[in-house]
Amino acid sequence: MAVAEILVSRGQAAGVRLEDGERISARAVLSSLPRGQGERLAGLERPPEDSAVGEARIVFTLGDGVALPPTLQAGRCVAALLPEDYADAHEAARAGRLPPLLPFAVLAETPRALVVSLPLMPVLPPQGWAALQAPLAAKLVKTLSRAMPGLAGALSGVTVTPPKRRPRASLAQLLAPAFTRAVTRVPGLYLCSEDAEPVPCVSGRAGRFAAHFVLKSR
Repeated sequence: MAVAEILVSRGQAAGVRLEDGERISARAVLSSLPRGQGERLAGLERPPEDSAVGEARIVFTLGDGVALPPTLQAGRCVAALLPEDYADAHEAARAGRLPPLLPFAVLAETPRALVVSLPLMPVLPPQGWAALQAPLAAKLVKTLSRAMPGLAGALSGVTVTPPKRRPRASLAQLLAPAFTRAVTRVPGLYLCSEDAEPVPCVSGRAGRFAAHFVLKSR
């Protein structure tokens, strides 16, 4: 049975509520979910400041009535923005939001398929991305329509691939003590997921560390 809520009492994790309504009390909770998703289950709506940034992909399938502009007929086209726009996009993605201006690249994979890659998108749980897909696609269609009049009416399909965490670890992740990766913003809630590892991997090490920290704190 999946966990529907992480119970918090007096500011500390105090157990879980399952999807069937059953409540299980505990003095600490170990989460195998991504950091942001686990903290949301504990009632923290705002994504953590270090939310991951990844590359999303949208494929627009075209029907009749719209022609590819010359720039796309030649291959790949990159939306050129000012440096500060890229910085704003990165900041928005880390906060779990869409940026005001979208850095993206477009590739005419076939005369009837446009592939748009967006390198600065927030990495969110499925329900978070579900809320962003429609406004993101609409924003892109509006932008592309300036070069492709009639695009909105000619679309026959839209496929969105949400971003995933980048597999390459940063130096800060590699050097960070295990404890700083295991703790969350909710006291008593510890991570034993991929987010608690210095590199993306499937391992029991994070769970062992989390259990050690719980026992040490008691």
